[in-house]
Amino acid sequence: MPQEQILKEVYNANLITYPTLIEGQLGPDRTKWCGFHKIYEHNTQKCLALIRQIEYLTKMGPLEKYAWKKSDH
Repeated sequence: MPQEQILKEVYNANLITYPTLIEGQLGPDRTKWCGFHKIYEHNTQKCLALIRQIEYLTKMGPLEKYAWKKSDH
């Protein structure tokens, strides 16, 4: 499942909050949008902060339905 979909689900379940936008944080590359940070700088799929949040929530249990099982490969 794409990270953008997982982001929407965990946000709607109140498991995470979006980071605070800092003035001047919008980058010049308008082709790379991060739905987690809500900035043009990198793609949501490559957002390290979101990846870490998803990994943490997966290990702690709320997102274990997204964890890959050996039978999924």
